[in-house]
Amino acid sequence: MDIHIRGIPYNIDELTLTRHLADTLHHNPGFQRYQAGGLLNFKVFLFQDKKMRRHAHSGSGVFTLPQDRIAMDFLDQYRYGLRIAGQTISFQRSNKPPRPDVLEEIRLMPYRDPEAIRQQQDRLATLSETVHLDDVQYAWQCRDYTISTEWHWREVTEDLFRSDLFYLHFKDETREFIIRNTPRPGRPEYFLRVRYARITSTELDSSSRSILLQLESAPVIESQSNTLSFNPFNGILERIEAKRERLAFLGTDHGLVAPYTWVTLRLVCRSLGDLGEFRRMAEIANIEVQDRSRTVERRALFAPRLLSSLLRWLQTLDYFVAFQCEALHKGMLLDTAELLAVRSKIEDLVRTRGSDYTVAVMREFRLRLQDLWYQEGDSTVNECLSGAIAAIQEADPDSSSGMSSDNRLFNCLHVSFTPTVMRLRGPFPDTSNRILI
Repeated sequence: MDIHIRGIPYNIDELTLTRHLADTLHHNPGFQRYQAGGLLNFKVFLFQDKKMRRHAHSGSGVFTLPQDRIAMDFLDQYRYGLRIAGQTISFQRSNKPPRPDVLEEIRLMPYRDPEAIRQQQDRLATLSETVHLDDVQYAWQCRDYTISTEWHWREVTEDLFRSDLFYLHFKDETREFIIRNTPRPGRPEYFLRVRYARITSTELDSSSRSILLQLESAPVIESQSNTLSFNPFNGILERIEAKRERLAFLGTDHGLVAPYTWVTLRLVCRSLGDLGEFRRMAEIANIEVQDRSRTVERRALFAPRLLSSLLRWLQTLDYFVAFQCEALHKGMLLDTAELLAVRSKIEDLVRTRGSDYTVAVMREFRLRLQDLWYQEGDSTVNECLSGAIAAIQEADPDSSSGMSSDNRLFNCLHVSFTPTVMRLRGPFPDTSNRILI
């Protein structure tokens, strides 16, 4: 049932009135029998001031309770009104039925403290500011901790994806921030969505006005084609937003580097004020930030010429050996230049010991590369490969495949696909070559 409220002080908003009514209901012994399963829930709505438009509300509103008998008890006890903020407000039964959606909400949902709701509203208002960006870059962290920027959105040559302005805003409801571009007329708008939980580190560099993000998963890329439609009733062109479409890449050039560089995202702010705005909102969103200056270069580690050279070489190798090399590359354990640098050693292994032995070495090599970032000292990729060769030789110089004598088993290679990357693992002993979707 809806209860009509009159005489509400203009300096009281919905949340303040809710708190006063909650103190009355929740601490009144006459309503305890209705609160066996938890605090009694209700909804307050204040009517807009349509006449003078001088106040946030008109001084009246409705008060919805989950059951008619609770509303009748309330009206019986407070037939003479209730004094709030030095003013008596009156209640009477509304001549209109309660809204079904409001009734469903207060019957199914638990009571929420108005102060917690206010804090959430303040938090959302604080996170509503926009950070202006000059560029969005996919990058690679080199072994000397230099950041190599491999793709710049600002420099995209394909007209469909070109943009000069970029914006970042936080969306706390979904615990993510969204980077979007300003589309050219008639072109789609693009969005990069980064979830808070997928950020492993956030570094700010005031000298370059940049934000460096290390991620656990690739940003979600979406496009949206917005159109203008003429409304004959008001004579206004209205913007119609289409459903967003999921994309893997932002153009051909991005498609070449994205599978290797999605871990490191570098954002260049337009001003130090925008960088400070990001810091402030990140702290409110409980994203830990640290100040760190990095050396930034453009080493073109995944340039088309290097990728083409790598592909031509892999095509000359035995399939299982090529698979292991590609696994190191797509697993982001080696950049293109590093993999081509150990090419001669891998070819020597294939020529002198055969493919099976080389595969065993490459698998050991992969394990050592995974630990290379965490090792003390200045170990190199070449030293890792030499160590892998020595380890396989010492373990069992005559065994290379690691296959079981069980004739039902065979070495199965595993490939996993995501919208952005392809992961290669194995070989693992298996009895069936299955495709799982």
